[in-house]
Formats: sequence, C-alpha cells, structure tokens
Amino acid sequence: MDGVHPQHNSTSAYCWIEKGKKKEIPSNTGRKRINLNGAIDIETFEVTIREDESINAQSTIKLSMK
Repeated sequence: MDGVHPQHNSTSAYCWIEKGKKKEIPSNTGRKRINLNGAIDIETFEVTIREDESINAQSTIKLSMK
C-alpha cells in the first residue's frame, strides 16, 4: 500500500531566463490536492485505488477491505 498526494497546479523547479528579466509562468487557479491510496495484489497484479478526503487509518482499512 502507498498513499500519494498530487497537487492540481505544478510548480517550476528551474528554467532558462535571461539575467535581469522576469518570466511569467501561466497556471490555472486553485490548489486542489487529491489523496490517492492504492495497493497491488502481488498474485494477480490487480491494482486497487481509492480517493479519500484524507489518508488515515480509516481510509486505509477501507482500502484493505476492497
């Protein structure tokens, strides 16, 4: 099992900009974070994924019961 938390907007780590110049980076509005919890069955390689409000003990138990 593993939980991930991708964000809706990505951020730039680096880019080439001429020294002394400013560069606008377009993005969409908002900062919605999604919480995905998943597991893989090592015998059948079946993947199970759940999206929950948060990843905690209750959401992990629900994932394991699927």
